[in-house]
Amino acid sequence: MFYEFIYFSKLVINAIGYKFLVPLVPDNIKYKISAGAVEDNHQATADSIFDHFFNMSYNGAIATAAWTNDGIVVLKGSSISNDITATCPFSVSNNRAWYSEKIVDGKFQEDVLFKSPSGAAAFIAGAHVNGKIYWKSEDGKTIGESLIM
Repeated sequence: MFYEFIYFSKLVINAIGYKFLVPLVPDNIKYKISAGAVEDNHQATADSIFDHFFNMSYNGAIATAAWTNDGIVVLKGSSISNDITATCPFSVSNNRAWYSEKIVDGKFQEDVLFKSPSGAAAFIAGAHVNGKIYWKSEDGKTIGESLIM
């Protein structure tokens, strides 16, 4: 009886658009090595046919993200720039305050979902940047070239 309640609750909550008991990046598309290894210039590879993973570096920040149906997920271990430029969107400052508990010493402590590549890129860079240009796949293609937006 209890399991049926949980199952139907999850079904209803997911149907109205909220994620409940669902990982941001499914296990079958997680990296074989963590996002933190990107800092050491290792090439990360996906463990499935879904290999829409992208890297970004900007002003000392190095980040790795996965493209999902819900948006772009910046992976745990990715870092953010400590500096915020004068052209940085106001929303980035608000988001950095909102996610401050998920970032310790400039590094993500868990996966974080962003609705757009540019929103994620601006968050990482602390500047107004075009995410379709800054996020690049392992073969050097930008996210704009790799995916139809």
